[in-house]
Amino acid sequence: MPTELPPFLVFFAGALAVALTRGHVRRAILMLIPVVAGIQVMGLEEGTRVTLQVLGYELVPLRVDKLSLLFGYVFTLAAFLGNLYALHLGKEDGAGVQHSSAMLYAGSAFGAVFAGDLITLFVFWELLAVSSVFLVWARRTDRSYHAGFRYLVIHVLSGVLLLSGALMLAYDRGSIAFDHIGIEAGPAGWLILAGLGIKAAFPLLHGWLIDAYPEGTPTGTVFLSAFTTKVAVYALARGFAGQSDAMTRAQGLATGPRLFIFVSLTMPRATLQRLVDQAARAKAAIVIRGFANGSLRTTVTQVQGLIGKQQVAIQIDPLAFDRFAITQVPSFVLVRDGTRPIACASGSCAPADSFLRSTGDVSLDYALEHMQRSAPGFSPAADIFLKRIRG
Repeated sequence: MPTELPPFLVFFAGALAVALTRGHVRRAILMLIPVVAGIQVMGLEEGTRVTLQVLGYELVPLRVDKLSLLFGYVFTLAAFLGNLYALHLGKEDGAGVQHSSAMLYAGSAFGAVFAGDLITLFVFWELLAVSSVFLVWARRTDRSYHAGFRYLVIHVLSGVLLLSGALMLAYDRGSIAFDHIGIEAGPAGWLILAGLGIKAAFPLLHGWLIDAYPEGTPTGTVFLSAFTTKVAVYALARGFAGQSDAMTRAQGLATGPRLFIFVSLTMPRATLQRLVDQAARAKAAIVIRGFANGSLRTTVTQVQGLIGKQQVAIQIDPLAFDRFAITQVPSFVLVRDGTRPIACASGSCAPADSFLRSTGDVSLDYALEHMQRSAPGFSPAADIFLKRIRG
């Protein structure tokens, strides 16, 4: 029978019931919760949406489509198997805390995959962290307490990055819908991607996993391995599908001519504003080496002040400065159509004959005209961007 009840409610109600019962009754409830949730998921119809209006924004606690249903079925099975494994827990194991935390944790995972907006996703994102940390602390050792605290701090930071990107996206697009975001969303997209990457345990961002998981209880580790990174994988599939090509383009190593403007936020404001405005018209990317004064907040504030309502790709990419041998700013790099990467000390580099670099405190159109005169082979690519600037 069709339903519009979000599945996470089954787990949240179950967590309360588990906390208030003991023995065989609790065990029966544990096995019943994922069964009821599974029936609930099977009763959801594609296209179902439950919405709420809050402060002028549309919150969507339930959005049903093929992707959310797929993860709903997988998480139902994971919860059933996890609860089956956890039936042996007794009072000496802190059964009440572990069982209740596991149900809140699983419910938060369901809430995240059926969320249709970024604010609802953020709420469940943080609930995942808060509920799951008790599965680490339940081991009740000094190592588990310290590892759990580090785990919590990292995952709260992940949520802060997600929320920061969501708020920036709401300002830029006037919407908090959780659909495709992409790195083409600029700083907002990169912030959200960083938040998702932490929870997905991207390389160099995975320290929390190898630190916390071994310190959790056996039951805790079973549940932790089933939900945290899987929710992040879902969010990446939802918000950043097909980004491998876009990531390559961001390095200037894709088919099609690309134009990059390397700048520093310490440059005069008038110069920066002129280059940003021209980059918006030319569909060029602005590249900076790092954070202004070492502060993400300061960087975002300065960048937002420069781009305003314009659609401009802003990249923070210190390796790009090495990739194209940038030693002065502003510098302009035009990458030839069909460029493919080669190995180098910076990882991936553009072949020396595949790009043209110009340096100087000049306008973008002047730099492109200079490139046309100095390297006629790049003239067709430069002409594409000149036409965009001139309208």
